[in-house]
Amino acid sequence: MDTVMRRSVGEKANSMKDLRPLVFGGVVGIVVALLAGIRWSFSVGHLFRMWSYILISPVWLVLPCPDAFGPYASLAGFVVVVLVYALAGWLVGAVIRIARRYRKTVLFVSTLFVVTFCLGYVATWAYARDMVRSEIMRQRDADYQIRTVAHRNKGVREPQLQIMACTPICPFVVACEYDYVFGGFDGWGKGSLWFWRGRDVKEFFTYVRWSY
Repeated sequence: MDTVMRRSVGEKANSMKDLRPLVFGGVVGIVVALLAGIRWSFSVGHLFRMWSYILISPVWLVLPCPDAFGPYASLAGFVVVVLVYALAGWLVGAVIRIARRYRKTVLFVSTLFVVTFCLGYVATWAYARDMVRSEIMRQRDADYQIRTVAHRNKGVREPQLQIMACTPICPFVVACEYDYVFGGFDGWGKGSLWFWRGRDVKEFFTYVRWSY
């Protein structure tokens, strides 16, 4: 009888341990949602806004049109963020439990991953940032030439470009935020993610902060 009770207590304890990553992921989701609320409600730095948008991006992957919920859009987004991060926490916990069974292999793989990550991040910081800046400036010049041809009889003022943040977030991926104003009547503010392909960079994700 005592053995059966001990087994049941042990199983309950293990089940509670299995739920800890799920709860932790949910707490992380709540923190991310609060950071997004700070970004929307207060004036914060460009880098903070960029990271906040990246962390909140699961909402747009799972819930492409949150505005369809009307006045409950914020609540729906909050629930989705918490659930997504809770699921991610559960998956990480499962990976950790599996890793404990194969410690030597995991130690080798994790060491190789950390070294590769650091080297890739340093290389991205050293080379890709300038390439992203150059590509944005090239796009500005190309847009200026198109507008000049389209308005030959009018004075076309050179556009203004301000790059506020251009920082690698992981190896081969650079986050950039910039404002582009053309003649004081046309412009936009964008945040974008760029993939460094060695010889060049490719924009693969963007969002418009403002436009007119």
